[in-house]
Amino acid sequence: MSRDSINAATGDILVKLRRGSVSRLGAAGSKAEALFENSGKGFRFSSEPEWLALRLDADRADSPWDLAHARVAFQLGVSESEVLHVEPDLIHDIYLDPSHPPTTDVQGLPAANSCNVATDQDASNGKGVGPNSFAWHLEDTFSELRKARDLVSFSDPRTRIAHLDTGYFRGHDCKPKYVATHLERNFVRSDGAPNDASDPDNWKFIIDNSGHGTGTIGILAGGSATNHDNEILGGAPDAEVVPLRISPGTSSSSTIRRSSRSPPRR
Repeated sequence: MSRDSINAATGDILVKLRRGSVSRLGAAGSKAEALFENSGKGFRFSSEPEWLALRLDADRADSPWDLAHARVAFQLGVSESEVLHVEPDLIHDIYLDPSHPPTTDVQGLPAANSCNVATDQDASNGKGVGPNSFAWHLEDTFSELRKARDLVSFSDPRTRIAHLDTGYFRGHDCKPKYVATHLERNFVRSDGAPNDASDPDNWKFIIDNSGHGTGTIGILAGGSATNHDNEILGGAPDAEVVPLRISPGTSSSSTIRRSSRSPPRR
């Protein structure tokens, strides 16, 4: 069974409806969940559309996109003009190349606690590798980020960048200099810490992606690496970063939409 077939079998979709349409939903409406916390609460006279996450009958769909466009209005009991947008609620995760032999040391894309020890690049199964040097991604032959950041000066009020990932490790050697900790959010409900975007780095599974956010936030705006002549790791080290932990390792379309729309608690 393909990944698309698995996703289609769940029947999970995201629907954007005209304001007021929710009250007219048919039987499928009982399975609907408001995507945003304030949807339908206190905005009775607002014309802003409403987003819902719900599950529909997937028997007739061969893929999640077929499901998303299979007579959704009819199944919801509303007119087609009331459905503004539909998309499948896909699961986004990191998974192995099927040709990769199973081992017990396979990891996702995490970062170590510091940049003190270099980890050899893996060129197996046709993977591309870069030069054997620290911060090679900044070089002119790749991203030209080092040249670009030298041309831009950041000062208050700083450019603010939202970072959507698994969170970050606060004690990492290359943590960004300007982290807006008062704005960070955690959308992983099981963590029970909505205002703490730190990554607990659970490593519960072989292909656990814990630590991924620490790596990407470093590439984005990482600070100096003390064991590499204080080389600045990030492409925008003087920008202000707002960490948003949207997943412990995998994420769905609905989680990503929630995190991009919900205002941080100040």
